[in-house]
Amino acid sequence: MQSYILLGKLFVRLQKNNLALDYLNKAESLKDGIRECDSPPFPFEPENPSCSRKAPGKGRPARSLADKLAYEMNISYSSAYLQKGDISASLARIEAARRTAGIEDIAKVYQNLSIHYLYIGEMEQASSFCLKALELSGNMYEKSVIATNYAVILLEQGMYDSALAVCRRNLAYTNQTDVYHVRSNLYFVMSRIYEAQGLYKEALAYRRKEQEVLDSVYNKESEEKILQLNQEFATDKLLRDKELLETKFKLQEVENSRRNILVLLLALLFLIAISLIIIIARHLSRQRKANRHLKEEIVHVTEDSRKAMQSSKAEFDQTLDEKKRELTANTMYIAKMCDTANQILSEVHKLEPFCTKKESKVLLLNIQRQVASLTMEERGWNDFKLYFEQIHPSFFSRLNKAYPKLTAGENRLCAFLIMNLTTKEISALTNRSVRTVETAKFRLRKKLDIPKDTNILAFLWQFTEESSGS
Repeated sequence: MQSYILLGKLFVRLQKNNLALDYLNKAESLKDGIRECDSPPFPFEPENPSCSRKAPGKGRPARSLADKLAYEMNISYSSAYLQKGDISASLARIEAARRTAGIEDIAKVYQNLSIHYLYIGEMEQASSFCLKALELSGNMYEKSVIATNYAVILLEQGMYDSALAVCRRNLAYTNQTDVYHVRSNLYFVMSRIYEAQGLYKEALAYRRKEQEVLDSVYNKESEEKILQLNQEFATDKLLRDKELLETKFKLQEVENSRRNILVLLLALLFLIAISLIIIIARHLSRQRKANRHLKEEIVHVTEDSRKAMQSSKAEFDQTLDEKKRELTANTMYIAKMCDTANQILSEVHKLEPFCTKKESKVLLLNIQRQVASLTMEERGWNDFKLYFEQIHPSFFSRLNKAYPKLTAGENRLCAFLIMNLTTKEISALTNRSVRTVETAKFRLRKKLDIPKDTNILAFLWQFTEESSGS
């Protein structure tokens, strides 16, 4: 029951009145189990030697534990109901607390009655009960708290001078003690009094004093907390140092094991590196031998070709003509195949709106890629270039020597023009539009600086072996 009452008082101070009432209801449900007997000191408030209590046997019987608990519970009930605005319930609980209060508690009962009537705006009754509480109060701390409430009542009645006088008398006590929260409340009340009188400078000064008191309390609590944390830190540091030494010892053992393993791994890596160097050296040696053998074969074939050309000029011319015809036929075949592939690709594109499923879209995309691969790609160009250089072996070297900034695409266009292909045929071979090919030819003429009255084919023919020989 004591625990529930303490929790109820805590939540009243936090102004969480529903929670406070829940715990107080739990406490009240247990009151019938308390025996009516003498009890040890109640734990809510410490004994105060200045309190005007009468000891048991000297004028009054000792209060039972049930009465003490009932008093504390009803006082907390009244505060919770008052904060919730239930005036009648609050007043009923104050009356119930008065019936079980001891002599030392009467002042607190009158104080609660004073706060109750202050809350509902009945200032005369609030003032009367507050003065009774001051008269019956048994210690200076309690008197200081009640006097602060009395100053608030006088402020609400507009009796500013009287309120200030009460606050100043109260300050004389609080300045000699460490009752910081009472002093800060007094400064707050005095600030309100001066503010109500329109003396804003004085009001601001007392607000600053209030803040100074609160800051000093905070600093004092912070120093105590820092001292406690330093002590805890020192203890933790000793424990951490011990654990650190143990950890270092274990790590040293692990480090020694790792060092031995590392030495073995380095030795193994060194052996592997030596083996790789030997393998690479042998491979390079075989590669150099193969290259040398290939160069010898090329020289031999070149020499044989030269001898064959010298021995049979007619046979060479016949072979050259065959190569030209073969190149022309292959080129035209490729052009036709590219044109057909482009037609198929355009037809396949028409199927896209009808392919709604994912599988059909993937299949259509694969067909488009395969058809697009039938057009003139890098491999087809390399085959074409191989045939072309057999007929005109020095064309590209002479052309690039004269115009080194020509791109691969421009070299390719020059070869097609030497073959006397039309713009449409070149368009089919390169998978470009006719307009794009015409634009490329215009840019090529400009890059080669060919005069307008000069045929581009005649200009390019000068880089072939036939024209050079003639």
